[in-house]
Amino acid sequence: MTLYRSNHNVLERMNIAENYYSSACSKEVTLKSGTYYIEIAGSEAYKDSWDPTKLKNTGVNNMGVVNLKITTVKKTKISKLSNVKGKKAQVTYNKVSNAKGYEIQYSTDKKFKKGVKVKKANAKTTKVTLKKLTKGKKYYVRVRAYRVDEDDNRVNGSWSEAKSVKITK
Repeated sequence: MTLYRSNHNVLERMNIAENYYSSACSKEVTLKSGTYYIEIAGSEAYKDSWDPTKLKNTGVNNMGVVNLKITTVKKTKISKLSNVKGKKAQVTYNKVSNAKGYEIQYSTDKKFKKGVKVKKANAKTTKVTLKKLTKGKKYYVRVRAYRVDEDDNRVNGSWSEAKSVKITK
């Protein structure tokens, strides 16, 4: 299996055992925002389990090749987080090109394990007001961008660094 950048430069190669069905094969690769391609080659015998529309026969040793496209989303950053009158907080974040929208999570738990609330915003919005917050509490906020790929699957970016705000107004 080979991972390529969109300019077709090889980023990572990984060998899959001949008896792939009985052995685990995994490798974690951190990717920056952009488009990547994966090429998986295997013998004619494994052709049935692949999508035939994406398979092309190389003509060499009955090998087939599957090409997959991967799209990633750039990480956004909270540029400003402030307490506003009426038990509210205002979050301002950086815009991500090609994002379809943003997901804003906020919680009183620093690790976002309990009491997490989510607010969604469209791609044109870079400022969101969080309402109905409790006076005297400290809230942690993080944001991520997302977009939809060609197959209507949602692709999420990484979460921004969490910032905190104390509700005093």
